[in-house]
Order: sequence, then structure tokens, then C-alpha cells
Amino acid sequence: MKYSHLTAAVLVTGLSCGFLNAQTTLNWSGGSGGGNANMSGTDNWAEGTSPGADTDLVIATRNGSGTIPTLLTGADYTIRSISFDNAAGRYGENGVRIGPTTSSSATTVRTLSFGTADIDIISATNNATVTFWRYNSVGASLTINLGYTGYGGINIDSTSSVTFSTASITGTGGIEKTGTGTLVLGTTNTFTGGLTISEGVVSIDNAANLGSTASVNTNGVIINGGTLQVTGGATASFANRGWRVGAQGGTLEVAEDVTFRILGSMRNVSGEDGVLVKTGAGTLSLENTSTGTSGYAHTGGTVVSAGTLLLNAGVTLGRDEGAGLTVASGATLAGSGTVAGDSVLADGAIVDIGTYSAGVLSDAIGTLAFTGNLSVGDASFFFDLATTGASDLVQLAAGAVLDIGSGVFDLDNLQLTALAGFDDGLYTLFSTSETIVGTLGDTLTGTLDGRDVVLSLGSNGTSLVLRVGAAIPEPATFAALAGLALFGLAFFLRRHPARRS
Repeated sequence: MKYSHLTAAVLVTGLSCGFLNAQTTLNWSGGSGGGNANMSGTDNWAEGTSPGADTDLVIATRNGSGTIPTLLTGADYTIRSISFDNAAGRYGENGVRIGPTTSSSATTVRTLSFGTADIDIISATNNATVTFWRYNSVGASLTINLGYTGYGGINIDSTSSVTFSTASITGTGGIEKTGTGTLVLGTTNTFTGGLTISEGVVSIDNAANLGSTASVNTNGVIINGGTLQVTGGATASFANRGWRVGAQGGTLEVAEDVTFRILGSMRNVSGEDGVLVKTGAGTLSLENTSTGTSGYAHTGGTVVSAGTLLLNAGVTLGRDEGAGLTVASGATLAGSGTVAGDSVLADGAIVDIGTYSAGVLSDAIGTLAFTGNLSVGDASFFFDLATTGASDLVQLAAGAVLDIGSGVFDLDNLQLTALAGFDDGLYTLFSTSETIVGTLGDTLTGTLDGRDVVLSLGSNGTSLVLRVGAAIPEPATFAALAGLALFGLAFFLRRHPARRS
């Protein structure tokens, strides 16, 4: 098992820990006939002793026939680890459940503690479905206490899952998720040691599931090869929680109709060039409104493979070596701010420029800046046009090159909205210091809000401009782009209703 964490700003990688020599291993037997489910009872363990701080518990089978029942903690105690293995097929339809009581009216309160770091404190294999819960909501509770300093592993194979549905996690320790299976954190947790996702999936439905933010933790969440999945609930706002992406990269999957807001800076682990991948149909909003984060929404490279990546004005996406942006077909880059490094928009990608508040786009004019080269392909751009000359803008830095491809990018790629004050005049949509590479497509003329519009190259070949209300120019006006077809079919751009919410 590999642990890779930052401690006192020093990265430790490749430390193979595995299990230390277990002093005592206890195998669940379920007692005579398997009827008693109390974990603290000596007769429920094949070795005839009860759990202690030096014990590794194994839940794999039971005496007699039938499935393993709900396991009751029975008392407060500390253990080294617990392993769930369903190779014998003795888990029931709902898997194995661990809780304080099975009574709907009891108010039993129990704490199960783990006291040893740098081992797999929980593991699940061979179709093991495991749930830690409290059973009822009338006062019973189960608390999992991470009573160590450092990290403990939760290792889940591809066939298994572990869910903390209503059992909360507390303590000073951290968690490293390994194995390709899924860990579900389904309730408010207050552990302070941080979370590293090295493999598989950690699924949450609320920001509070990720541990305490009562004080600043610069390594609150490290994604280094795994996926953080956000499945629902209200917008998740994050302050005091540091975010890191390791060398293996990290995936943020946001479910449809969910907005996941990160108010701080998502940075690469020091010295590593991890890439952040946004998946899922929902929205990831990188806002960087916290203090002391130097204006970076994410310091590494970014891939938007699905859904929307929303970038706040005044922040920069990318800083380190390997920075840059790729937006896949059907995915959306929205907002304003700055994208560092070279950027590639796939055919069918969407760019929606504008400003926003609290993760919601508005129709206020915005600028999306790129410090590196930008290839737009056959992507779609949403532009708002207000008073003469005032519009959303794609701005490239000095020396950066805009590549519009060969005859594919034209007025059909622009979704234009006329705001209050829209009038005749010249609107600059794309601006760069270098000559634009490529040729425009055939559709260069149309109408917007009852006015003729013409898309053309600027006079010096370093901008794309929209002329509103003027007569359609002669072909010589476009001579700077050889081979342009200037008499494409005129089309009507209807005035779009508000597309943002």
C-alpha cells in the first residue's frame, strides 16, 4: 500500500507500509449458531477473546448456516483494523452492517476507534458491501474515531463498497482511499487529518462529509489518481480546506444539476504536474475567494471532459509546467478569468463567456483571457453584446496565436445575445497580437435583433470583429484570409432568451 501525503510541506511518496505484524487476529464466528451479533463478546470470535487495541478483525464467515447478521459494536473500544471478505458468500442481501443497536427506540451511543496509522484500517474484498450506520434517528449513534496521527488506509477492491451512511468520522487522523472500489461518505464528518484519494472513488453529497474546516488545513483533500464524486445536495462551498492534485492526476465528477464550488485554490502537490479532469454533467466552480491563494484556481493542467467548468473573474487556471486546458466535445468552459498554457477546444466544445456571482453566470460583460495559444476548432462561443463596442471578449496574451482552423469557424459558431443598448457599430470578439492562423468558413453574414451583422477579420489580421448595421462589405475586405467564401447563406440569429440561471 502506497501513501503519498504532505507533512510539514514535505512530500512523502512510495512508502510501502502494508500491515505491520498483527499482534492478534480475530476471526468472526458469530458464536454458537451465529445468533449473537455483539462484536464485544468473546464467544463471537473464533479465538475466544474480545477486540482490543492490538487486534485486527476479520469478518468473512460465521458458524452454522445463513448470513452474517448486523454487527453491534457492543461497547466502546479501540482496534488496529477490520477486514471484510465475502469470498465465502456469507454476506446478506444488504451486505454487512455495523451499528450501535438494532432497536428502533434505543438511544445507544457507541464509539469504534482506530489507533494505528500507516496501515489499512478498513479493507473490503470479494463483493463485500459494508455499511456503518446508527440504525435509527431517535438518539442512537455510532462514531468512528481516527485516534492516530497521520493517515490510515481504506482499501476497497473493484467488487466492493464501504459506506458511512449515518456513522460519523471524528478524530485527528486522516484517510487514504486505495483500491478501485467506492467509499461513500454520507454524513457530516469532523476528522481533521485530511483525505487523500489515491485510487477508486470517494463519493459525497455534501461538503461537510469531507471533514472539519474549523481551521485551515492546506492538505485537506489530495486527489492523486482517484476520483472525488459529488452526487447531489446543495451547492458545496469550501473555505479553510486546501486542495491538491498529485502526479497521478485527479478527477472531479459532479452529478447533473449539482454545482460544486471550491472557494480556495486547487494546487498541484509541490514538484508534481498533476492534471485535473472534470467529469459528470454538473458544474465545477473554481472561485478562489479565500485569502492567501495567490489568484490561482488550479495550478496544473485541466481537462473538461463533461459538464461545465466555471471560472471566476480575477483568477488564473494553470501555472505550473504542464498547465493548459482541453475542453471535450459537449463540455463547457464558462465564466471569465485567465487560462494559462496552450488550450485546445474540440469540435463541439462550448465556451460561455461572462461574469458570475456565487457560482451563477450573469449577463454582465466579461473577458476570458488566454496566456498561451488557442485552437478553437468547430467550438461554439456565447457572446453578449451591449452598447456599441461593449461585448464579451476572448483576449490572447502577447505572442499567443489564435488558430481558427481551415474553413470551419464562422458565424454559425457564435451564439449572440443582444443586451440593452445593443446598437450599430464594431464589436471585437477575439483579440491577439499575432496574425490569426486559418481561414473563416462560409457563413459570415446574418442578422441579430433586426440588424445586419458581418463577421470578419480585423484590419490588421489580429482580431475577429462583428460589424453591426453596416452594409455587407465587398470581397476585397476579406483578402487577408485567402480562400474565404464571402457569400454564404445569410441566416437569422434569433435573440436568445436568458440562458443562464
